[in-house]
Parts: sequence; C-alpha cells; structure tokens
Amino acid sequence: MSATAEQVRPAFTSRPIRADFGLEITGLDISRPLDPATVAAIRDLSEQHKVLVFKGQSVDTASLGAFAGQFGATNQEPPAVSGNKERDRENNIGRLGTRADGTAPLSGYALTARHWHTDSSWRPVPTWLTILAAGEIPDAGGNTAFADMGAAWEGLSPERKALCEGKQMVHSWRVLRHYEPSVPAMGDEAPPPVCHPLVRTIGGRKSLFLNGHVCYYVGNMPQAEGEALFKELLAHATQPQYVYEHVWSLGDVVMWDDRTTLHKVMDYDRTQRRVMYRAEVIGTEAP
Repeated sequence: MSATAEQVRPAFTSRPIRADFGLEITGLDISRPLDPATVAAIRDLSEQHKVLVFKGQSVDTASLGAFAGQFGATNQEPPAVSGNKERDRENNIGRLGTRADGTAPLSGYALTARHWHTDSSWRPVPTWLTILAAGEIPDAGGNTAFADMGAAWEGLSPERKALCEGKQMVHSWRVLRHYEPSVPAMGDEAPPPVCHPLVRTIGGRKSLFLNGHVCYYVGNMPQAEGEALFKELLAHATQPQYVYEHVWSLGDVVMWDDRTTLHKVMDYDRTQRRVMYRAEVIGTEAP
C-alpha cells in the first residue's frame, strides 16, 4: 500500500472481512466529494482487498455517480439489444431488479446475474470497478456472493497453473443464451466476441479471469477439453474458502474489482422487491 494511503487510513475505520478478501469501511461519507488522498487510499484498498463495503451511506444516483466518477469514466452504456430494457439509467447509474411499477417480471438478462460472472468482460476493455448501492432489499435472501480469483489461482496445483498459463478464452454476449434460454434471440446488434487471457496479473499478483455467463470453454486446446477445464476451474474458484457472501442492509454501498473477482446474486422470493443501483468504472487497459 502506498504511503499516501497509509496517511489517510485514520480518517475512516476499516475492518477486514476475510484476510485479504473484503474490507468493511465506516466513518466515511461517500456522498460528498473526497480529497485526492482519500480517493488514492480507496483505490489502493480496493486492489488489495478486492471488495470494499461502505456502511451507513445515504446516496442517490447523482452522488453515487459522482463517487464512481472520482475513480474513472462511468459513461459505459449497456448494449442496445432486443429485450435488454431492465436497466433504466440516470447519471450513468443503472437500476437493477424490480421495475419501478413492480409489475414486470425479471427478464432473461436479469436472470443471468444468478450465474458467477464479472461485469462486461465481453468488452475489449472490461470493466474495472463495479459499485452497487442497496435501494430496496427483500426480507431474506438476495445476498451478493463474491469469489476471490487471486486466492483461487494460488490454490491451484503447479500442474494446473502450468496448464492455464498462456490460454485464452472467448467472451461473448451471445453465450448468455447458453445459460439462460429466456434471453431473447440476438441479431447483428449483439456485440462481437472478444478473447482475453485466462490468467491476468494485477498489482503484481496473478489471478484467474473467468466469466460464468459469457464463457463456456478454455481455448488453445481441443474444445471438449477446454469445456471440461472451464467447468473445473469455475467449480474450484467458487469453493466456500474463496467466497464472501454479503448480506445487504439499507445504507450499504459495495465496490469491487472486476479484474480479480466473480460475483452473483443469491436467490430470494421474487414476489418481494429488490432494487440495486449500479455504477461501472470503465477499465483502462485490455487484459
């Protein structure tokens, strides 16, 4: 961690959630502009702990968008494909979950969030940070689970690490229908597929780079073997020892590094309302 970040740490209180994975932060009001040193501290803590939980916040789309904008550009529009209409946007913030009138069921696109994934890996330059704020939460369930891809990499055997090095994976928006057939059929408007390495190095540490809803095989090997390896790695990376499940409270804002984590929404009673507000900070480098 940088000296600047260390100097700022006393301005707020932090508590590790799971060793190097997950950090709870209190005593910081993210609805107000932050000084550059605090922004740098949060950036450093995000890279180190991967998931930051800001407690006791009161944000609207304007203040959430302003908070996210202190880390980078957020004007990343979702694809204009058929049926992808559940994300109303305001101040570069997406509204996820129950529709405002409460009448429309979750679309196929919304249901893909039940699968382990990282946001926007189907882009040539994937999302760097996602920031999610709780608007309405159900009485039970609807938690968000996070998996630590750095720890998952470290937990692989030397033989498996050697097999993964140098491999590529195809990330394609069209693969969403492979996992959720209710996603509407796509025409030419679907984004083109991209290739990303299976292993990334972030902050000097290696990490698996998987996506469980826009990928289904590891490339650079026979496809049947690539599919089997993908399933093996996804199962390995989402074992309980690598997972933190966040139980939402109103006032929670969670930021995570999409380069080194997977996440998914846990099941809940779909007759109850669940509304989240999301900002995505655009990545600055291709993997």
